[in-house]
Amino acid sequence: MKKKYAAGQVSQSFWQKEFGIGVSLFLAGKSPTEMREMSLNENIYLQASKGSRIRVAQAMNQRLSVIPDSLLDLYNDVDSQNQKLINLTAIMKLNQLLEDFIIEDFRNEIMLGDSKIEDYEWKAFMRRKEGESEIVDNWTDETKRRMLVLLKTFVRSSGLSVVDEQGVDIIQRHLLDSRVLNELEKENLGIYITAFTGG
Repeated sequence: MKKKYAAGQVSQSFWQKEFGIGVSLFLAGKSPTEMREMSLNENIYLQASKGSRIRVAQAMNQRLSVIPDSLLDLYNDVDSQNQKLINLTAIMKLNQLLEDFIIEDFRNEIMLGDSKIEDYEWKAFMRRKEGESEIVDNWTDETKRRMLVLLKTFVRSSGLSVVDEQGVDIIQRHLLDSRVLNELEKENLGIYITAFTGG
């Protein structure tokens, strides 16, 4: 199946706090339309502008739509790191470029025992995608730069890496809550588990 790359998420962020609010509203039975209206009228996501209220509400509704209800049911019962990885799972399912990086590059690094992601490795990933996808190749240099910044933001905000004094990403291994692990396995996302844990 041909991969679908899109630069539409370039204006997004990890939005962990907002994702938690969205999960709570979803579990309370709110519909996507209701959540969008609450964002606009009540500013539930605490955004500074009307445009941001719309953008965040749309992003949260998209993320919630691709995550199994069983994972959302667990969300408030797991620790903050597992919550971040649930959010990351949703983003990966919506962002082909991020999923590729986590599965093809990050996963390989962590399985091989490498402890760092050097700057040249980020850039090499993007160059490889240019060669694999006409869509990515046709992005402007500025779009490619912004997408690479976004990938770094998602990886760092999720806790998969921390930046050292030299600006190098240091890879972090995590323990998945057994309930989260079981739900990912049920969804045939074992490859995500390996990438998150190295195991």
